[in-house]
Amino acid sequence: MTKHIADGMAPANSVLEDAFVSRLIRATILERSVQATIALWIVVTGIVLALARGSLPFDRPALHYKPFALQVIFPSLGLIEILALMGIVYWLTRHRTPIDLATRAPDREKSARETMLLLAYAFIGQIGGWIIGPLLGYRAFSFHLAGTLVLRCRARSRSGPLITSSCSR
Repeated sequence: MTKHIADGMAPANSVLEDAFVSRLIRATILERSVQATIALWIVVTGIVLALARGSLPFDRPALHYKPFALQVIFPSLGLIEILALMGIVYWLTRHRTPIDLATRAPDREKSARETMLLLAYAFIGQIGGWIIGPLLGYRAFSFHLAGTLVLRCRARSRSGPLITSSCSR
């Protein structure tokens, strides 16, 4: 039988949700490492705003005409979205039993080999984009072309086999 607010008691569902919210707050906002990360992020953003003198050294054509402060704050807004998605996933999976990832992990030798191969792949991709892009008459590129990750861009073909992006201003 469910107690009602009129009886001086909150409904059972409300109590469960209150317990979930308090667990979520304890696991995040009240966690010292989260507080330190938020403080450090704010300090670093302030330092960037102070030292950058109104421009950033990145080639981002889609953000070229946006105000400088917005260019600095934009990644933080993306992090807030990611944190909200993490909260949704946490809420959706709150009744599942935790998975012991340590039992599923490969041994140290295999992990080290896979990590080194992944780093080599990233290194080759980065260097390859710096070399191949200009040789084909394009900007240097890596795992994405400049202007394809921020704002709306439409693909246009150039004289070569590559597809590049063209963002409207």
